[in-house]
Amino acid sequence: MAVSSYSAERSSDVSIAGQQQPYVVYGYVYYPNGTPAPNALVNVTNARTGEWITNYTTSDGYYQIDLANLPSGYQDGDTIYINASKNGLIGSNNTVVNSSSASVHVDIYLQSVPEIDLPFIIILTIHFIFIVNWFGFQRYGCDK
Repeated sequence: MAVSSYSAERSSDVSIAGQQQPYVVYGYVYYPNGTPAPNALVNVTNARTGEWITNYTTSDGYYQIDLANLPSGYQDGDTIYINASKNGLIGSNNTVVNSSSASVHVDIYLQSVPEIDLPFIIILTIHFIFIVNWFGFQRYGCDK
């Protein structure tokens, strides 16, 4: 599959006859060891609107998503969040739309998700509730 790279310069006007010009977020998703992550799920979200587009990487870890395909499109200065995941690994990055360019290159490096020790959290929660209740009763003069 041939993949083209976007690097064209353009004016700051992001619409042509009512349609937005393409603004492509593209890059690669990598495993922690630096190898490309094929078929990784990539989600690109416009922070201003909350709208997102989802796609998968190619066999060499490449993705590209055109922000003009968002329902509300994009505006110059919008913050864009790019998240990727594969096999329990996650990664994220962000960028800001600069409409003087037709695209932006953003790579993502996947990492393992930190494990949470659920029994430890439950014990901490129980202790917190006990302490709050104990001091609450003492503060208001209530006897136990």
